[in-house]
Amino acid sequence: MPTVFISVGDNFQDGDLEGFLDIVNFLLGEDAPPQVMTTSYGQNENTISRALAEYVHRFWLALAGF
Repeated sequence: MPTVFISVGDNFQDGDLEGFLDIVNFLLGEDAPPQVMTTSYGQNENTISRALAEYVHRFWLALAGF
């Protein structure tokens, strides 16, 4: 199965989200975004507020077509 690595590196534009929203926005702009996705991050989950996590979650749902 082909594998594609996507990273925003250190040049992220979404502030405290450190690239998570940048990646979703990039994928939403693709004609054929991947059907399977996984993410990995190095920061502690408790460093992101619930409101911010729910905000990003809505974008992931949009990417999934919901």
